[in-house]
Amino acid sequence: MQRRTLIIGSGTCARNMAEDLLSLDIEIIVAVKDEGPDFSLSNHTQHASAEVLKHTRLVKCRGSVGDFTVFMDQKGETVERNVSNIIIAEEDTREPNFALYGLAPSSHIISSSQLKDLLNSPGEGALLSGEETIVFLSGILDESNPVITKEIMLCSLRLQSEFKKQIYILTKNLKVAGDGLEVLYRKTKDAGVVYFKFADASPSIEQNRNGRAHIAFNDEVTNQQFRLTSGITVVDETIKPSDYLSELSKILRVDRDNAGFAQTGNVHRIRVLTNRKGVLAAGPGRAVQSAEEHMADASNAVLRVLEFFEQEEPEAIINKAEINRSKCVRCLTCYRRCPYQAIQLDTKPVVVQEACEGCGICTAECPKGTITIKGLSGSEISDQIIKPDSVNSGKIFVPFIVAFCCRRSAARAWELAIEAGHNLPPGLRIIELPCAGSISYDHIFAAFKKGADGIMVITCHEGNCHSEKGNIFARQRADMVFEFLTQMGFEKERLIIKSLAANMAMEFSEITSGFEKQIIDLGASRIKPGG
Repeated sequence: MQRRTLIIGSGTCARNMAEDLLSLDIEIIVAVKDEGPDFSLSNHTQHASAEVLKHTRLVKCRGSVGDFTVFMDQKGETVERNVSNIIIAEEDTREPNFALYGLAPSSHIISSSQLKDLLNSPGEGALLSGEETIVFLSGILDESNPVITKEIMLCSLRLQSEFKKQIYILTKNLKVAGDGLEVLYRKTKDAGVVYFKFADASPSIEQNRNGRAHIAFNDEVTNQQFRLTSGITVVDETIKPSDYLSELSKILRVDRDNAGFAQTGNVHRIRVLTNRKGVLAAGPGRAVQSAEEHMADASNAVLRVLEFFEQEEPEAIINKAEINRSKCVRCLTCYRRCPYQAIQLDTKPVVVQEACEGCGICTAECPKGTITIKGLSGSEISDQIIKPDSVNSGKIFVPFIVAFCCRRSAARAWELAIEAGHNLPPGLRIIELPCAGSISYDHIFAAFKKGADGIMVITCHEGNCHSEKGNIFARQRADMVFEFLTQMGFEKERLIIKSLAANMAMEFSEITSGFEKQIIDLGASRIKPGG
């Protein structure tokens, strides 16, 4: 296997990953979409294993983990390369919130990035010396974040200590949850920075003909009226993913979060994983983060790449999906639904075994039943649905309850419940599946046919599903079964769907015991085994 990694990005995070991978004798290709900063690699500029492609954008990607073929555009020319894995570290963008405050940029109204540039340029003293009062507007009309908060506090400290300015920070919800921010906040206050916080009303902000901001407000602590005429007003910014990151996510078929960054909030993705094997997201391409967090991401991404190349032990045996291509009608449902992008299109869909996680979503979603995974067929699941002896041991009605459980969450909660000695229904039968998304209509109806008095579908919590949407697909199918049971005059209360995490043993006991009581009230199922 080739040891080559494509890094997409031009910032410090991308550069650090490139340096570290080269030091580990892993070939790299760095694709920078524009000229950007001077992307030089110390001691590796002429390294035969390093290729830096400027003015280069990804336009197409084929293959899967270990064998990606990427097609890039470099000034109108197509560049084709083969790589084992890909790291997205594309820089984010910043949008000054001038319009949000009804302000227009001027020499007296600047963004936080502009202020940072002034402070870091040789002539900043002359530009700032004439103004005595500097006001920061942060998170008053829109949600702020710790990254911007830290930048504002660091700038205010420099302005206060080096330039002897009077600094005011006007804010609503000051984000100080990041590492060291609470200490930095106290340090700025000790240095003389004045904070005005708004819980309800917002300040009135007007801009005069000279471009200065006039700010009037009621201090909610002292209940006094204040009016500030700011020498320089510094407006906060919104950190957003670039338009190119949106393109990259589509090309690489990587799920994004609500803000558009190349990783969802799924706990199984932390720290740098995406839904697609072999594609990592790091630094500014992954989330809004501090510079320190970018460097932590860079280290984690390098470790993941190294683990992939130096993995000596084979991966845990996972039953992979197989498509009966002679029966496939090419509806492409599997291609659209696969959360790991393990389905590729040839003449007909084909499963990329290296990328398949064996979640079973494709088997449950395939309308023709042409996709199979060992252990997930209707007959194989039906064979596992066996009544516990306690159900038939006496005259007292003991409900036969079948619980279809996600292997990563509910099944582990069940094991913990047993170890902890929690009460569980004696007629409970657990059926483990690789993902709740693999629970099909056939599985549910097979349980009723085998005499189940009640059926539980227990999924991961939203955002905790390894397959990203397996719990959502399971709920959609359960809703369809509810409707079907209602139409046939059968109690829909005999089926419930719940979500649990792997550590929720007590909750598992409570949910199953509560459902048992519900089924006792309903009585035995009218569907007889084999009927």
